[in-house]
Amino acid sequence: MTTNIFGYFIHIFEIPVILFLLVSILNDIYKNGTKINIVNRNAYSFYFLFSMLFLMSILLSSINAISINLVFKSFFKWFEIFTISTLVFFYIRNTKRFKTVYWLIFFSTSLTFFTVIIEMVGGGFEVILNRKFPAYDSLYALVLMLPFAIYKKKLNFFLITLVLLFTSIVSLSRGVWAGLVISFVYIYKFLNDKSLLKFATLAVVVVVLVFVLVAPLEEMIVVRFEDMLSTTGVSNVERLSLINYAFFGFSNSPILGVGALNFPLFMLSEGLITGLIAEDLTILEPHNFFLQTLTEEGMLGFVIMCCFFLNIFIILFINKRIETFQKNYMGIYILGLRAFFLCVMINLALGFVANEFRFNLALFLGLVFSLVRINTES
Repeated sequence: MTTNIFGYFIHIFEIPVILFLLVSILNDIYKNGTKINIVNRNAYSFYFLFSMLFLMSILLSSINAISINLVFKSFFKWFEIFTISTLVFFYIRNTKRFKTVYWLIFFSTSLTFFTVIIEMVGGGFEVILNRKFPAYDSLYALVLMLPFAIYKKKLNFFLITLVLLFTSIVSLSRGVWAGLVISFVYIYKFLNDKSLLKFATLAVVVVVLVFVLVAPLEEMIVVRFEDMLSTTGVSNVERLSLINYAFFGFSNSPILGVGALNFPLFMLSEGLITGLIAEDLTILEPHNFFLQTLTEEGMLGFVIMCCFFLNIFIILFINKRIETFQKNYMGIYILGLRAFFLCVMINLALGFVANEFRFNLALFLGLVFSLVRINTES
């Protein structure tokens, strides 16, 4: 859920959270000084290094950019993400604060869902038929809640998870469906709890019944599956065209790219419009964040961003300190974050970073980043 400030869309939580983080950090400095105990110094250094280098690659992409203003817009967007994540890092001094930010991400991602539910009360199934349910936001909230629903075995956790699962499915997002399968498999493999299989079975039965009883929904999902497998579907044709144009853009400026957020302007300047059906061609992107980075920031930005997410992966999945967390209740939080990471990768592979996703991504990155400093026993 976003708000418009001078033409720039930000999450409705963003400004209050930034102010809260700043006040808390200043209070901590006043009480405890500026000393920070870093356990994994390599991960700590690499995080800041790759963040700064990526911002630099965005500015360097202006050399080939058609619109410099869009380059600065992209720079500010990523500066915003890295700044919030850094504030979260400095705020989290112990596991209590870690858990606070974890549930903040849950409420942040589920906020849109609750507003749609309220709208659904008045509009009935028209809300579903118009695909107003949040897609990835529902998925993110789901994977953060699911480990607790299985581990705690509380009815309220199960009900919330079931509703989030339903909204994820009826969003009719192919990426969300893929995220559901991958995250369920990963969490089941980790917990090895048959409760997850029972929950999945119950969820499938409920969803199938809803789709059977509501004829338009059944028709929508059938059409969606047919469209996924169709090589002539207009959506698939446009996506393939954008991928080809993105590689063409990369071949024109392989090192520094065509300019951050300048991909659609590059297409129009080259007359690359065959296969495109969108009414506004100036907002199109390749539907793949990494390919978009390769095209707009070139090989330089692409390699740096891949290294950045590789460092996040190492902190979250390979870091030996994670084994210490898994011996106590924190292990459930780590499991939720790992599933969240997998879903982020799917989101980035099929979309781009914009609007409320920026804020949620920043909180997530800061939360993972904090694992290099917090005391596992606190």
